[in-house]
Amino acid sequence: MVSLISVISTIGIALGVAVLIVGLSAMNGFERELNNRILAVVPHGEIEPVNQPWTNWSDALTKVEKVPALPRPRPILTLPGW
Repeated sequence: MVSLISVISTIGIALGVAVLIVGLSAMNGFERELNNRILAVVPHGEIEPVNQPWTNWSDALTKVEKVPALPRPRPILTLPGW
């Protein structure tokens, strides 16, 4: 006959493993949603000129658009204080 301590220990281990699985699944889902929703709008890189103001930015944009590893390059406007 199985003792009460063995049953409680087995239930405790099973419950701990279940909690770990649920926690890891929630974190994976959160990370996926973070990548899909929030990081999709934040630029992952910026190209800035050495000397301001940048008058020929459209030439640089044309060159960057030809790089296949950069899927959607877009110009942005940065204002002081933003």
